[in-house]
Amino acid sequence: MSYSIRALPSVVLAASLLAAPFAIAQTPPPAPMKIGHHGAMTEHDDGAQLEQHIAHMHDALKVTAAQEDQWKPVAQTMRDNEKSIHDLIKDKRSKIDSQSAADDLNAYAEIAAAHAQNSRKMADAFATFYASLSDDQKKTADEFFREHKKQNERPMQGRKSPEAH
Repeated sequence: MSYSIRALPSVVLAASLLAAPFAIAQTPPPAPMKIGHHGAMTEHDDGAQLEQHIAHMHDALKVTAAQEDQWKPVAQTMRDNEKSIHDLIKDKRSKIDSQSAADDLNAYAEIAAAHAQNSRKMADAFATFYASLSDDQKKTADEFFREHKKQNERPMQGRKSPEAH
């Protein structure tokens, strides 16, 4: 899962995973990875990009000291979601030479299901945080999400399959 840290993780990833069902049947050779448009850390990333994204979002939303208790679960959910998907993708890649086509598709289904669960976790955590925001902060959050969506709804051409990131 990789995105340039302007993205929010799970929701976009779930959509992109569902948009590319046939791309997963053939897994390209592993390449150096970074956080992609759907949030997963790559093998060569120490989490710094995710932390930069979290800090960028925190700063963009101008989170106040009074809102920190609502913000912390959002940031932690992003970290947890990223790790769970990263671990599933890493496991899938480790079995690439021995998996049957059916095993590969089942592993993909497991990744997609995890994305759906992670999307729900993120939506729930963010809803509580969003309720604590001022009207100006809500407007900024809405714009933040809209911009991210625009960046990630470009045609899929040229993109690798989600687990290739």
